[in-house]
Amino acid sequence: MYPIIDFRPGVWRGVRALVLGLLVCVACAALTAARAQPAPAAAPAPFGLFPSVAAPGDPVWLTGSSGRAETGTIWVGGHPARLSRDPTSGWLTFTVPKTAAPGPQPVGGQAPPARGAAVLTVLPPGMAVEDVVLYVNPGAADDIRQQYVGRLKRLLDGCQRRCPQQLTAAIERLTSQVPFPELQPLGTAVPEPVTGRPGVRRLPAFRSPGPATPLLTMPGGNAAFRLEPLRSPAVVAGRSAGFCTQMAGLLRSASQGVPTGQVISLLTLLFAGDLSVDPTTAGHPYQTAIPYHNEQPRTVVETVLGIRQGSGAGVTIHVLDTASPTADDFTMDTPVLYYDLPPVANRPYHGRVVGEIAQAVAPDATVTLRQVCTLPGRAPGDCSTLETVNALCAVAQEARQGGRHVVNLSLGGAYPTLGLKLALREVAAVGVPTVASYGNRDDCVGHAPGDQCHHYPADWSDEFVTGMVPGSPTMLLSVAGWDIRDELQEFATYNRAVVIPWAQTPLPSVQAPGEFWSGGLPYFGTSFAAPVVSGVLAGWMSCRPGIPVVPLVTTPHQNPLASVVNACP
Repeated sequence: MYPIIDFRPGVWRGVRALVLGLLVCVACAALTAARAQPAPAAAPAPFGLFPSVAAPGDPVWLTGSSGRAETGTIWVGGHPARLSRDPTSGWLTFTVPKTAAPGPQPVGGQAPPARGAAVLTVLPPGMAVEDVVLYVNPGAADDIRQQYVGRLKRLLDGCQRRCPQQLTAAIERLTSQVPFPELQPLGTAVPEPVTGRPGVRRLPAFRSPGPATPLLTMPGGNAAFRLEPLRSPAVVAGRSAGFCTQMAGLLRSASQGVPTGQVISLLTLLFAGDLSVDPTTAGHPYQTAIPYHNEQPRTVVETVLGIRQGSGAGVTIHVLDTASPTADDFTMDTPVLYYDLPPVANRPYHGRVVGEIAQAVAPDATVTLRQVCTLPGRAPGDCSTLETVNALCAVAQEARQGGRHVVNLSLGGAYPTLGLKLALREVAAVGVPTVASYGNRDDCVGHAPGDQCHHYPADWSDEFVTGMVPGSPTMLLSVAGWDIRDELQEFATYNRAVVIPWAQTPLPSVQAPGEFWSGGLPYFGTSFAAPVVSGVLAGWMSCRPGIPVVPLVTTPHQNPLASVVNACP
């Protein structure tokens, strides 16, 4: 888990407030200018990378270019790596720096890499070697199962004495020792239908990108492997456009020590368009001053936001987190430091408290808890990719039957999990908004200038805007924390954006109070700001159609949710 930062009051408050205010102004001005003018087209990357996903310490090879020097320095975000020539294949290679920041990072020959550089998705710590989740288009499932070993063997034949030895060894292990998994449909059973309500503006449903021709390009432009996509009549007739109609299963590659990034890149190459791959870990429920000591969450939101009633009647808030309806097995394994209190060791719960906060804001809403994190066999706090995707698909299925729904995701990580994004598109397409935590400053600790600090799904917020008109609502809200102390009431110092310049970190879409007490213990961070917004949305949706516009308000002492609280008469 990540360390919790101690934010004790001190003499530097005034300086910090000034710096944060300048950051906010600069960031908002830059964002406005960027949206007002079309971005210039980026030049194509001068080389490719294989694999395109790798962990710190993994090898990566440059492909598609032969004119580079034998050695030199290449930059992964703000971190240098040495180029060398692979002795077996002659490919240029580098090792991902141990200090490389997780998530998509630009790769180039200068620091920081220029716009248009190649992009390497760096796996977060602990995900270097783990099983992967496969999503398979149901129409292609039988063909992929039958051709899995055969295509691997063809790739292996093409790579003999032409590809790096480490890559060849990984293909050999996948071919002979990692069988194709059993597949199950995504989603779960749908509850009884409930009455729907019109007026929600909807995004288009996910559409499959379609099959592509797999191609591994060697230095100099020669193809080491080329294979036509699956085009049999049965496959073409059975392809489905909806993501939540796909099949899924776990490929047990970790037991053979095959690097996660190589498995993802190789299987995507072999079955492009009909098979997608993710790591099994989808992120963590991140957590991170003594205002409102021991007050109930309802008192805090009434006092700070001025909420009068906050009904939420007829709306279901789906909390996907560490808690089930009967238990929450999560325990914080790092002492929690909160103002001048003694460190709180072994603080329990996460999802249960998130649900309590949502219920406090929308007392008449139905709050459902589904455990997708801290499951048996997983590290404490780790969230399951497949469980999270299944839960989102189940919400989409329920919403198709009717009713009004909100999803709360107080979790996230640096890896842009494909299945999570596609499942969220399905949820948005049936009119269900999702509220995601923006991420805390410990996401960005250790980053260097030139690194990009990511927290998904929150960083996809701009991709879920429902219209082209400025100010259109987004179906995926990224929630930062608001410092609720009377003397500050501004962007909280535990937010992710305060560690490195905002130019490297996407802006949140809204702020909300993120500091609460439960059972005599403090809970604070963007995880606990997100359910405030989930409750506010439920209050709106209980009496008004559609999804409200929730602007990002960064003015100190100005209620950031004033335009949407108390929506009902």
